[in-house]
Amino acid sequence: MDKEGPVEHKPAPEGPHRYIDTESVCTLIKEAHKNNNSLELVFDGEKLWQVRSSGSHIVLRPEIGIPLKTLLGDSESRLKLKERRALAVVLAHAILHYCESPWVPNTWNKEHVNFFATTKGPDLMRPYLVTQFEPLSTSAEETSDNMYSHPSPALLSLGILLLELYLSKPIESLWEFDDTENGMEGINTNWITAEKLLDKMGDDLYEGYRNAIQACLKIDYVGIEDSLSLDDEGFRKLIYERVVIPLEDELDNGFHVTPEDLGVL
Repeated sequence: MDKEGPVEHKPAPEGPHRYIDTESVCTLIKEAHKNNNSLELVFDGEKLWQVRSSGSHIVLRPEIGIPLKTLLGDSESRLKLKERRALAVVLAHAILHYCESPWVPNTWNKEHVNFFATTKGPDLMRPYLVTQFEPLSTSAEETSDNMYSHPSPALLSLGILLLELYLSKPIESLWEFDDTENGMEGINTNWITAEKLLDKMGDDLYEGYRNAIQACLKIDYVGIEDSLSLDDEGFRKLIYERVVIPLEDELDNGFHVTPEDLGVL
């Protein structure tokens, strides 16, 4: 058994300080937050002390994230090609790991993809998914899923988002009247629009990216009795081969960026 190393002892802090005995650290954090100040603690090897704040204040912001939706079609903050390709790979991996779980709803979209705000703008290479946990209701979820003609709503959502990233436009801005139900969004409006756009674009899309989108929009590569759940290992492997790998190859071939570089593996 390895022996524990010596504990580093620091002297009790100088200047105004107080010994924390039975107080809850959570209570101290709440007090610091209430006063809009940082909490500074020192451990001398035996006791925990609170020292006077150095004066650094916490900057509270009403929003800490920037939704992808606000970046699509915005010429000032439009995503560069490298950023769009990297984001496509990250989101494809996210679907494999988190979709059909409480973390990501089947009907996820660009509003669920956020970026941390920095002094230089959104951190586009490190997106995160926003979710809201709802009470579990299997029957309601099954009913909702059955309203879709597409057999995998989660995969359809990914295909639409990949198309939006390529065009740098929200799918809603590309609707035609025939895609809607009397001018209103229908249950399959985005799917219809996406398929029409993919057909029109022809050779304007690289083969790998086109194939990835096509595999999301039209699932014609599984048997009738095969599972279409991303919880199924066989189906998940198919999606990895037909969607994720082509996106990874395009990113690597075009920009020499690998999934490991993005932190998704």
